[in-house]
Formats: sequence, structure tokens, C-alpha cells
Amino acid sequence: MKECLEFANAQLMVVDMLGKVIHLEGVEITDGRFNSELNLEGTLTPGIYLVKILTGDDELVRKLVVN
Repeated sequence: MKECLEFANAQLMVVDMLGKVIHLEGVEITDGRFNSELNLEGTLTPGIYLVKILTGDDELVRKLVVN
């Protein structure tokens, strides 16, 4: 994802390791940042998930470990 991205509409996605989308929501990036609180209590079982932020052709992926 471009470091200089100042303003954009993006999709925040939580995906399990089988590729199933667990959560999807639209977020706004302002001044290169966004603030979003996810309440996934009771949704995620222990395991590894991917958190993806998608803007057009750009994608940022981070690993989320749930104990």
C-alpha cells in the first residue's frame, strides 16, 4: 500500500486461513490513517486470521492470532 495515500475509501476484511471472509466493512482513510474498532467477540475461534485493507489495486495484509 502506498505510504503517501492520504484520502481513500477502503475495505477492511478479516479472513480465515481457508479464505472464508469473517468480517467486511468499509473504512475511510484520512491523512494516511483510519480508525476502526472491531467487535468480533464470539465470532473468532482460536487460530490465525488475515486482516486485509483493500484500496483499488493496493492491498495491505497483517496476521491476527486469536488465542
